[in-house]
Amino acid sequence: MDCINAVTLVAGNVLLEPSRLMPPVKEDVYNSLLFAQLYADSEFNKYEFPAQWYKGYIEAMYQSKWLGDQHGFRYLEPAEQSRVTIEKLVAENLLTRLHKTRAIDIKEMMAYIGGLPETDAAQVLFRARVLSVAPATAEAGAVLDGRPISTLTLHVSVMEREGIIDSLFIHFSTTDVMGLDIFHQELRGDRFVGKISVLSFRRELNRVMYAKVRPDILNFLSDQKDKLIVSVPCRAPDVRRAPDVRREPDGLPSRSRLDL
Repeated sequence: MDCINAVTLVAGNVLLEPSRLMPPVKEDVYNSLLFAQLYADSEFNKYEFPAQWYKGYIEAMYQSKWLGDQHGFRYLEPAEQSRVTIEKLVAENLLTRLHKTRAIDIKEMMAYIGGLPETDAAQVLFRARVLSVAPATAEAGAVLDGRPISTLTLHVSVMEREGIIDSLFIHFSTTDVMGLDIFHQELRGDRFVGKISVLSFRRELNRVMYAKVRPDILNFLSDQKDKLIVSVPCRAPDVRRAPDVRREPDGLPSRSRLDL
């Protein structure tokens, strides 16, 4: 990925932005997006109650003066013999709304993050903020085959113009073991626990209005900014490499698209 674009992890939000974005704008965007997530975290567990968590997130976005349209969740139910990847979910629910150039940038960003070493600070933060693993339980509705349940709650966002972001929120649970490159890993349709939830939206930050609440938001964030906002260097492993996809020799066919 070149240095024309920058990637920043704002807790569980992966943000692609123009690298020439002015520092004051960056700070307002990062801090307001982090505030929205931490506010929602204080109300609900996003892995267990994603819809309620997202309601709190939207409320906090309005409080921090991100204005835009609200869209409802779409619920997708994979066919048992299908293969699902986050890359395909992003392509079908976000990239179709973007300029072709930005769509390519997002694809490169996913390959880029997927190729970061396991010990890289950005990779550690990314997995800690988007992935939760818990033992299988009857209450969760999983097939009790002894496999733990991995729950993913992720934002993928792109800033096409200053202060305007397009975002995709994805939530699902699976008994597949999540590998390092979660964007390209093929997940078995018969191992999903419940449905896949996706929600896309566009919002614009009103910085004049935000300036009035900036002190309160910075006070709320306290010293958490340094730990939860991480810039990903633009020089990284070769994104043209073959993705590290976890597969199992079960004889099920690989699908080229999401079968729902």
